[in-house]
Amino acid sequence: MTYSKNARSFVDDHLTIDSFESVENYLNDLLNRKINSPAELKTWLKDKSELEAVLEEDMAWRYIRMSIDTRNEDYSKAYNFFVSEIQPKLAPFDDQLNKKLMSCVNKADLEKDNAYQIYFRGVQTQLELYREENISIQSYLS
Repeated sequence: MTYSKNARSFVDDHLTIDSFESVENYLNDLLNRKINSPAELKTWLKDKSELEAVLEEDMAWRYIRMSIDTRNEDYSKAYNFFVSEIQPKLAPFDDQLNKKLMSCVNKADLEKDNAYQIYFRGVQTQLELYREENISIQSYLS
């Protein structure tokens, strides 16, 4: 079975996630990028979504490999490394990005669209639920 990946416009096609530092520049780009129009906000959201998809896919493949071949310690180590070393460092960035989004003045222009309203409501819920002290608990449970 073969599948084709969506073309990326923000994250390098050949990115290897072997440390938090391998994705930190993308996070900083999103965090520091100026958003001066609804079009720029849409691009920012697209880039954020792409990075999230890359991270989620990487973690999912690590989990799948570990689950399929439970005797392979390398697969287990790779998954555990992601959830214990990378994911906890992503959480504060995710919170900061959510805060940036919700405080963006151009957000009001997108809220006219029902799909964005639903998305923004979910982001608001994430902000309300986020607690830095829960990061280590989430890592432990993964």
